[in-house]
Amino acid sequence: GYPVEKIKNVENVVYLRRGQLMVKSDAILAILFDLGGIYRFSYVLYLIPTFIRNKMYDFIAKNRYSLFGKRETCKLSVFDQSQEE
Repeated sequence: GYPVEKIKNVENVVYLRRGQLMVKSDAILAILFDLGGIYRFSYVLYLIPTFIRNKMYDFIAKNRYSLFGKRETCKLSVFDQSQEE
């Protein structure tokens, strides 16, 4: 039910959390926090000012293939069939 017009032309990560729209580094940190476990420690990165975090986000987004490589498929397996048996 969120108005798509608000995010239609956004060219970065967008995360809708409890009715609040988050983009760039705020979205990434909220996603990591919501994943739980060790990812919750990422919350400490909120101490870094937003404009600095977003500069880091932009740098990583621009250079992601040279930093992490490019694959045809996702490296993570969501469902491991070996655990089914």
